[in-house]
Amino acid sequence: MQKEGDKYVLFKCDGCGSSQCKECGNYTASEEKCFPLSERKVIILCNKCQEETKTPVDIMQKNRSLRRQVETLEDNLISQKNQEEKFKETKDILDEVKKSNEEEQNHITEL
Repeated sequence: MQKEGDKYVLFKCDGCGSSQCKECGNYTASEEKCFPLSERKVIILCNKCQEETKTPVDIMQKNRSLRRQVETLEDNLISQKNQEEKFKETKDILDEVKKSNEEEQNHITEL
């Protein structure tokens, strides 16, 4: 935390977005908003992100990679839903054909 008069200012990690005390490294909750990386003079990273990333470019690449992973998962989910809908349509058609065959069989049996 940065001492500002009698109050402390919480910093937010530019890597993962969590807030932590700059002095002791303990994570804390904060309502404070961050400035975008492009407007920030100093990059603030939590201990974990400092170990994982070295530059703002690394952070942006990591964010892009995470966005691509989310998009891929969304695409997979949409594809899965489409397959489920096709399966349901096919099952409905098969049920209808089966019912029609049973009715025809019953009619033939009655004759």
